[in-house]
Amino acid sequence: MRENRKYRPRSTAKSKSVGSDPRYLEIANNLRQELLKGKFGTGQRFYSIRKLIQETGRSLPTVRSAVNILVDEGFLQARPGSGFYVTNKVEEIRSRGQLNILTVMPSYTAPTEPWFTGKIFTGMINVAEKNRAVVSFYQRKNSFRSDPENAKIDLERILSTRPSGIAWLHAIDSDVPLLKELIAHDIPVVATMRKLKELNLPLIQENNLVFASMVLSQFQARGHRSLAMILRNPQDDYFSDKISTLTQTAKSFGIRLEEKNFYVIKTEAGAIQKTIGKAGTKWSAYKIDAVDLERFLKQRKEITGIINLASEGLYPILLLMESPFKDYFKRTSLLHNILDGVAIPTLPTGESLATIAPPLEALGEQLVNYLCAVVQGKTPELHQSMIPVFSSGTSMKMAPSD
Repeated sequence: MRENRKYRPRSTAKSKSVGSDPRYLEIANNLRQELLKGKFGTGQRFYSIRKLIQETGRSLPTVRSAVNILVDEGFLQARPGSGFYVTNKVEEIRSRGQLNILTVMPSYTAPTEPWFTGKIFTGMINVAEKNRAVVSFYQRKNSFRSDPENAKIDLERILSTRPSGIAWLHAIDSDVPLLKELIAHDIPVVATMRKLKELNLPLIQENNLVFASMVLSQFQARGHRSLAMILRNPQDDYFSDKISTLTQTAKSFGIRLEEKNFYVIKTEAGAIQKTIGKAGTKWSAYKIDAVDLERFLKQRKEITGIINLASEGLYPILLLMESPFKDYFKRTSLLHNILDGVAIPTLPTGESLATIAPPLEALGEQLVNYLCAVVQGKTPELHQSMIPVFSSGTSMKMAPSD
């Protein structure tokens, strides 16, 4: 999301420069293998950025992003004005042997982004060393649709890294054929967030009952009794589990959360069309949803709170907050579920957005712990009851009195 003065993403981490060319992950993996094969000794000066640009034929941002990953992992030390130097961590790992935990992610995210994948990456790095493991990354090409050619490229590149185990982030149904191929090669795979059809992969996720209780208790404490929910795909495993748990638990909180009050986003994931003009950033792909959502809410005057489960649901809400319908949100509580790493802005109303998110660093730690245990022949612990993280915000208001 591009920023202007109205929308200011909140972040707890600062992202390094990341090239637009996804090859930076491949370059990082190749350089890591060179280090672990002993091409450089401890304290030795590593390749210069200029030399890597010449050898790879890639741009400065791409090469710098690759090297920054190795710095983050502790293999290189950056010395301003001098270059990059190999740390003793490389020799320590080489002397004791290491496991290669490959993190496979979609093309639309990166290990250095600060919102979602970046936090999982931090958790993985935190526990990799004590597990005698190295965490490497691959951005899959086959992210949003089933494409046999891209899937073939993904398979070849993933196998070329010789992974000991694979952590598969943001899994979707079109990933199933590729995952079947990897499983056939006897590579342990663990997934996050959602179950996949035809596969019984180990799954690490947050506790849905705790998630529902956290969400509903916030609305209950402020006197809300009737809620709406914004969704992307009710049939998706991630959303269906959340919906089922929320609707079943709502009754015990004295809250009405019914299917007739569910709004399903029509815009397909990834279809954001940005038009920059004098009025600021507009998301033209979501204008239809904004009009429909306004009509939907006008027909439900009893609604005083909205649970936004879909990251895309934030865009039509932001559009409505800059329209004549903005007064509606002066009396309505809004709580946003962070799923796909969307940067959370300060709202046009000046309020901060209340959010709930998976415990991302802990999730990353569990991915590494689980895979290393499997590879080492130990009995792995599968933590499926991790506690979500709630961040308060002024978008949660007291319900209007009757």
